[in-house]
Amino acid sequence: MKKNLFNKILFILIALLIICNVYFLIMVDKIATKNNEIPIVDKQKFEVIDYNLFDGEELIFPTHQDVGQMMSCILKTKNNKIIVFDGGRKKDAKFLVDIINGYGIYEVDSWFISHIHDDHIGAICEVMNSFRDNLHIRNIYFNFAKIEWYYEKMGEDAGYVDLILYWFNEYSNYCGSNNKEVNFHNNIKGNDYFIIDDVRVSVINDIYLLDSDPINNTSIVYRADVSNKRIMVLGDIGWYGGDAILKDTSKEDLRSDIVVLSHHGQNGCGYELYEAISPQIALWPTTKYIYENVDNIYKTNETIEWMKKLNVINVLGFESNYIIK
Repeated sequence: MKKNLFNKILFILIALLIICNVYFLIMVDKIATKNNEIPIVDKQKFEVIDYNLFDGEELIFPTHQDVGQMMSCILKTKNNKIIVFDGGRKKDAKFLVDIINGYGIYEVDSWFISHIHDDHIGAICEVMNSFRDNLHIRNIYFNFAKIEWYYEKMGEDAGYVDLILYWFNEYSNYCGSNNKEVNFHNNIKGNDYFIIDDVRVSVINDIYLLDSDPINNTSIVYRADVSNKRIMVLGDIGWYGGDAILKDTSKEDLRSDIVVLSHHGQNGCGYELYEAISPQIALWPTTKYIYENVDNIYKTNETIEWMKKLNVINVLGFESNYIIK
């Protein structure tokens, strides 16, 4: 009798211990979510840099998941709305989705595209294809030239345009059949702006159709105003595109606290545009190979000297995944 009673008490104690342990894990997860702590995804390290820039918002600057350069920035607002700039290559898509899902968020409110090179649009195409059940996109903003112009300038490489337009159509059909909202905002232009929660995203320029470095110079440049701070995202805007922006835009509209460097920090816009932006922090969406100019074919050395001249803090995308506060 005593043995049975002992066994019952032991069973109850073990059951209580299991219940308490499960409850503890649930509470830890809830606390982490509440504090917006991103779990380590795919064993990659996130380095938190607290510059005391924002008031609850966070700028996530992930490293590349493929061998090549790419550009991706994720902005989380105070109320957990997600804004994505470009997103990177196809192989960057899963990591991007995991980062956002790690916050307990399953929707991108606004996705802004600079131009159609695959290291900028590959990820959004893959999200619309393989990860559309993991991450919904509500609004997509862009300005593309006519398809004939791309084929004239790019030849068969203009297939990137066909690809993203195909996935826009497929994603629209998918959302329609699943009662999900998606809005495609084409032909955005300079002086347009969009309010997402506490963030204002301004479109700096119209699309430039130039003969010099034509596709990079179609980049739409965006400025995000966050807690009285500004983030300038240059895409791959080139030298002549940068000169056009300087002519078309006031210095006050260009001035920003953070700049995401043009064309991955090499062979992009000129020094005068960076000088007008006058940033405190420069984000380098590049690889170590390009940054160190291994084959002496890139212009990163020149950009490094420009940033020294402007006395900015350099954040190197190949070194880690960053969360900037």
